Amino acid sequence: MKNLIPYILLFLLIFITNCDDDLPSVDDCYDYDYSDCNTSKPTEGDLIIKLTINDENPKVPITIFKGNYDNKDTLKKILHDDELLRVSLKVEEYYSVTAKYKSGNKTITAVDGGNIKIIKRYVCDSVCYGVKEGKVDLRLKD
Repeated sequence: MKNLIPYILLFLLIFITNCDDDLPSVDDCYDYDYSDCNTSKPTEGDLIIKLTINDENPKVPITIFKGNYDNKDTLKKILHDDELLRVSLKVEEYYSVTAKYKSGNKTITAVDGGNIKIIKRYVCDSVCYGVKEGKVDLRLKD
C-alpha cells in the first residue's frame, strides 16, 4: 500500500492542475464578453412533446401532470394538431404527460415523463444560467 501513495498523489496533482486550464485567468475576466451570460436564475423552461399525427388522430388530447403520472396532479389539458409541442413550465420539476390515440375502436394511452433543469456555468466571479429543456416522446410505435 505504501508503494501506491506516490502514484495516488501524482494522479491527484495532475487532475487538479488540469482542471484549472479551462478557467479564464484574472486578465481574461476583464476582457470576457458577458453578453451571452444570463445571471438571472430562470424560473421557466420548455417541455418538448413529440406526438403522432395521422388520419385517425388529426388532433391528440394531451394531459400534463406535475410529478409522476400516478399522482394525478393535473396541470394542463391540451388538444394538439402538430407532431411537436413546446409547453413552458416551471424549472427543476419532473412532469408526466399522456396522449390518447384512437386505433379502430380502441383507445391507446401513451405515457412518458421528463425534467426541465437549470444549467449553471461559472465564469470568473459570475454564474451564468441556462435551461436544459425536458423531452417527452409520446409517438405511437410501428
